[in-house]
Amino acid sequence: MKFFLILSIGLTLLLVNNAAAQNDLPNLETRVYQLSPIFMEKIATLKTRSPERDNPFNPPTLPNSTLAQRPAQDVLTEAGIAFSDGASASFDKAKSKLTVTNTAAELEVAENLFRTIRQSGELQLLVYLEFVEVDLPDFNNWLFENVLTSDATNLRDKVQSWIKSGKAEIVESATAICRSGTRTKVESVDEYIYPTEYHPAGIPGEVTLKDGAEAPVTATAPTAFQTRNLGLTLEVDLVIKSGGTSFELNIAPELSELEKVEQWHLKSTDPKFMTHTPTFYTQKITSQIVGSHGQYIFLGATRPLKTANPKRKSPYILQFVRGDITSTLDWSLESAE
Repeated sequence: MKFFLILSIGLTLLLVNNAAAQNDLPNLETRVYQLSPIFMEKIATLKTRSPERDNPFNPPTLPNSTLAQRPAQDVLTEAGIAFSDGASASFDKAKSKLTVTNTAAELEVAENLFRTIRQSGELQLLVYLEFVEVDLPDFNNWLFENVLTSDATNLRDKVQSWIKSGKAEIVESATAICRSGTRTKVESVDEYIYPTEYHPAGIPGEVTLKDGAEAPVTATAPTAFQTRNLGLTLEVDLVIKSGGTSFELNIAPELSELEKVEQWHLKSTDPKFMTHTPTFYTQKITSQIVGSHGQYIFLGATRPLKTANPKRKSPYILQFVRGDITSTLDWSLESAE
C-alpha cells in the first residue's frame, strides 16, 4: 500500500511539472516572408548587437557564396534575433521564402531589421508628367501676384482649384519609373507614315501610237517614306543625388499632332503630277532640372494647336513634372499564423 502511494505521488508531481513546463513555454507565431534573391546575404553582412561581431579583431565577414549556404537560423541569430525553445527559421532558396517561428517580440525585432535593410536598398524615381490647359489671363494674373520658384507646388495647387471649377483641365499625362543612371522612354503614339521622295511622272521609253492616240504619262510615284509618331513621348535621363532626397533630370516631353496635309503644286495641276505633304504641330520642352522628393516642378508653357474647351478663348498649356523617390521592395509578409 505504501509503495502504491509513493508511486501515485510521483506520477502526480511529474504531471504537475510537465504542465508547468508547458505553461512556461513562450507563445510562438509562424510568419512567412517573400524575399528578394539576395536579401539573406544582406542580412548576413550586417553588424549585430553581439559583442563578438563588433570586435574589430574578429575575422572578416564570410564571402557571399558561403553566406548563402549557411542555415537561416544561424544567420538571423548573428543578426541579433534570439531563438528560444521551439523557435526556428528556414529559408527556401528556390522560392526565396523565409519561414520564421518565434515570439511576437522577436518577430518584431526581425521585421525592424528587414525595414532597415529596405531603407538601404536601391533608389528609384517615379516621374509624373502633366499637360494642363488653362486660360492665359488666369495664369498671367497668378504670376502678377506670386513669385514662381523652383518648387511649383503652390502653382500646381492653384491649377488644381481651376481644374475643380472647370477653368482648366489635364489634357495629357505620362508616368514612368526610372532607375538612377539610366534612360527611360514612354510612348503613347500613332505611327503616321508619309512619302518623302518621289519618282517623277514621265513618258514610257517606247511608245507605239496609232489612229491619233496620245502618249501615256506615268503618275508621280513615292520611292521613300518616313514615320512620324503622333501623340505623347516622354524621355528621361535620371541621376538620384547622394542622400536620396533630390535628383537631377534630363527631360524631353513631346506632344505631336497632325495639323494638315497640303497638296503640292496648284490645284489646277493634273492629279497625276500632284504630291501631298503633311504638316505637324509639336509642343516640346527639352530641359535639365534639379528637384526634390514629392516636389512639383514647372517645366514651361506652350500654345496648343486647338483648345480642349471651345469656351477657353486663350488656351495655354502648362507642363508640370513631379518626382517621388522610392526604395526597391526587398521583402514582404506573405502569411502569418
